[in-house]
Amino acid sequence: NNFIGLMKEIFENMNLVNPNKFHQEFSNFSAHIKGYTHIGNYNTENKEKIFIASVELQNSTFVENARSTQRNYVKKLIENGNYDGAIVAFYSSNSSRWRLSFVRLEYEMKIENGKLKTTESITPAKRYSYLLGEEEPCHTAIERFKEFIINKNLNPTLNDLEEIFSVEKVTKEFFDLYCEKFYELQEYLDNNIDFQEESKKCGFTSEQFAKKLMGQIVFLYFLQKKGWLGVNVWSKNMTEKEYKNVFFTKAPQLQKDKIQEYLPKIYTKIDDNTYKLNIKMLDEIPDDIEELIARKMPRNKTWGDGSKKFLRTIFEFSKKYNGNFFENYLEPLFYNTLNRRRGEYAYCTFLHCRIPFLSGGLFEPLDGYDWKYNNFNIPDEIFSNKKDENDRNGTGILDIFDRYNFTISEDEPMEKEVAIDPEMLGKIFENLLEIKDRKSKGAFYTPREIVHHMCQESLINYLVQKTSINENAIRDFIIYGDFMKDEDIIQKNDNIKNNSKMFISEELFKIDENEIIVNRLKEIDDALASVKIADPAVGSGAFPLGMINEIVRARQNITAYLTIEMNAFDRRYIYKTERSIYNLKLQTIKNCIFGVDIEPSAVDITQLRLWLSLVIDDEVNTKDDSMIEGHFNPLPLPNLECNIICGNSLVDEFEGTKLLNESDIINSNNKDYCNQLDINFNFFNSVVEKLLNAQDKLFVCDDPDKKNELKLEIQSYKNLIIEKQLFCSSNELKQSYNEDIKKSSKPFILWQLEFARVFRDNKGFDIVIGNPPYIGESGNKEIFREISKTEFGKKYYIGKMDFLYFFFHKGLDILNEYGELAFITTNYFLTATGAKILRKDFKSRTNIRMLINFNENRIFESALGQHNIITFLTKNTNLNIKCKSIT
Repeated sequence: NNFIGLMKEIFENMNLVNPNKFHQEFSNFSAHIKGYTHIGNYNTENKEKIFIASVELQNSTFVENARSTQRNYVKKLIENGNYDGAIVAFYSSNSSRWRLSFVRLEYEMKIENGKLKTTESITPAKRYSYLLGEEEPCHTAIERFKEFIINKNLNPTLNDLEEIFSVEKVTKEFFDLYCEKFYELQEYLDNNIDFQEESKKCGFTSEQFAKKLMGQIVFLYFLQKKGWLGVNVWSKNMTEKEYKNVFFTKAPQLQKDKIQEYLPKIYTKIDDNTYKLNIKMLDEIPDDIEELIARKMPRNKTWGDGSKKFLRTIFEFSKKYNGNFFENYLEPLFYNTLNRRRGEYAYCTFLHCRIPFLSGGLFEPLDGYDWKYNNFNIPDEIFSNKKDENDRNGTGILDIFDRYNFTISEDEPMEKEVAIDPEMLGKIFENLLEIKDRKSKGAFYTPREIVHHMCQESLINYLVQKTSINENAIRDFIIYGDFMKDEDIIQKNDNIKNNSKMFISEELFKIDENEIIVNRLKEIDDALASVKIADPAVGSGAFPLGMINEIVRARQNITAYLTIEMNAFDRRYIYKTERSIYNLKLQTIKNCIFGVDIEPSAVDITQLRLWLSLVIDDEVNTKDDSMIEGHFNPLPLPNLECNIICGNSLVDEFEGTKLLNESDIINSNNKDYCNQLDINFNFFNSVVEKLLNAQDKLFVCDDPDKKNELKLEIQSYKNLIIEKQLFCSSNELKQSYNEDIKKSSKPFILWQLEFARVFRDNKGFDIVIGNPPYIGESGNKEIFREISKTEFGKKYYIGKMDFLYFFFHKGLDILNEYGELAFITTNYFLTATGAKILRKDFKSRTNIRMLINFNENRIFESALGQHNIITFLTKNTNLNIKCKSIT
């Protein structure tokens, strides 16, 4: 009834249809959807027809999940009624949260005889949504719809509705406020003497510290959205039975004595069947006793049940007890809780609740600064300056963050939520670069659609070469795999044995009667699991994240076909264990994704986004499922120092000295080669093996002390190899080298050594992809001089060139002989005099697959020069390719 009232306010001329009749769903959608109510129709001034309805979901979790199913369901309703779009409320009877969605038919695919070809058109739907309800901030939705409620003369069109649901608008608004708070925090630190002394001693800047702190806080907003922060252990009241279960718990006698001594102090009996919590006593009893009793308490709450306003709660608590939120609460939360193993139960005595141990490095002190003995006195007002809980005009970090909805789902091309999603962390990096820095560093955030297309094309080209499967079959599966899977597996499950009904190419998968007679999906899956991808200027991590999403989506679709003949339990087991989204992401991050950037903040934000991508899909078993146990606590984050590295990706020398012979790494496992040409075979092979083993251990290490030992061990192995080159060098050079390798951003990157397994086993990367920095030589001579004096630079430097040309050359250098390169750059290299050597390099070492020239079309919102081009190259010069040029 409330929703009907809201629709009447927004669409004054809406025609009510049948708001009291519920249409129960009996199709294949019924696993997720109970049915719908057709509330009304609305015709815009442009004669567009809009369907207005509410859809009841089977389960409360589906309000946030099963998004593609909901979208496809509404698409069916739109097509059945010949509508142009829809406004739909998705809700569940057992949840106070609901999703307000705008669905619009977006673009065309073609099918012919059940295959994705040319005649009959199918139009996928695009959905934009607000997540609303209890504990969900409604600031943006209220502001957007207010105008149409107040002004009765406004009759929204489809385009107006799309603007109301605009994701770009809310993200820009949030970024502007975020940047404002970042500069305020940085300015405070710049004027703080204690901070200046500590930062000088440790070697970090106010910019780095402010960026890391803001990133840590925003990460916690995503964590609290997941319900992982502040999981309550202590019930306000316990029954007699619950109390006795704890009091007489099975435990060693010494522990039982402590429980029986302290439990009556924590819980006071108030009547025959009720014991009441005395919360203040938790601050009085010893920490080890508190944790012991906490572990014995009834587990009424678990991971996912934590406070969605955790940070606000502890800030308000801090304000009551002398304040100093950063020193007394945030830093202990970061460095002594989230970054410290506290046993399987992950209980935090400091905050009297459960907080996960995350590891990974996000919550390690920046460059090892001594947080316990430094007090920077960051004012509480920077975090919140609200007068009271009803004040909506606060301008502190928490005040601003509290207004916005954070979603733990990455947006997809067909599914967008009007909220702050993980991608915004990349945009923050772009926005925090001052205009003068943008020009000098050449950093611009790549739009999601561009990333999506480049990742898909690169994977298609790689898979065709790797498997020799027909390109059309691969292309259709990578681009339309979600659609194929839904049609073949879900919506047509009853007819799955009828091959004529399947959309997937018969070259990939074919069933005849009850037998699978063609299945090349395993080959594709293996190729996706082993692909090696590098971004040599990783920036905010857009391309690594884009590649992860494309690889995991494709492998998930493959899972659906590979498990087609399994029973329900076996299929569920596969999806929950080895083929879970989390495990596929973790495998992809460890084995497939590599990146370098000269900017420490870029590396930090990329690692943060990779961690967040994993946290999103970490499904903790909260039901104690004995059939598929899974894990009962959030998993520690991996260490990414060996995957995402900070340094100059174009330099492999140090003060004019070459630091590595490629053959030392690439051929160190080739005994014939090494025995004939390299007397150091045994030495290099032994050191590289130890290096790789240490890197594997570091990735999964969740002990901070052991992690530091492994990092030192890894560096020692690198030094053993490099010292072979520095053997005859001066002591001054060796000393200078030892000092520089300690810097957060190294002046060189030895690709063959840093990513030794890629070069030893794969002879280089399969895909190099990215958006390299655009920097003209005019006014930036020093940057070019640094590269041009190296052996690499002397080979490729030419006057009046763009810095990005070096990245093309380096990209080709680090690819294997069949590798694929995809860059988005300015398009001047097509004709510029300064690109003469680059064009020669393209001609001698590559086949040009495709050029997509945007000419005057504006791709980057913040860049001055807009003449962009996407270039797809392959190093396989034996391929007979006719270059596609798209303008």
